[in-house]
Amino acid sequence: MKQISPFLVLLFLVTSFTYSQTFKIDSANFDELIAQVYGEDAQDLIYKDAKVLETYKSILNRVEIIKSSEKVKRDYQFLSGIPSYKQLNQDFSPETFNPYNYKMDFFRKDETVYYIVDNTDYVILIKPLK
Repeated sequence: MKQISPFLVLLFLVTSFTYSQTFKIDSANFDELIAQVYGEDAQDLIYKDAKVLETYKSILNRVEIIKSSEKVKRDYQFLSGIPSYKQLNQDFSPETFNPYNYKMDFFRKDETVYYIVDNTDYVILIKPLK
């Protein structure tokens, strides 16, 4: 009978206890997300300049929301401590999250930025600019 490698057993245990689920923001909703935050000013602030438009579109590709069964042990900022452009409903949903509403650090080039969503198992991460 074949023996199971201790490494494989350990790998199985670690992955089963650190189960996480990742959500990406649908870039097809870009116009709607921009309109929610900037309204009529979107034309002048975002759409008028091709570089600004491309930069804002790239943000959606770098934002991920992770739901983890593991408690977050790092010293990340809480989302509630980040200024927002509009007062929002207190219930968080990764499906309806609009990153443009928050003044998060979207433009860091050196490392990923993490935000804990208060009273949830969600962590928002923003990958660095390339």
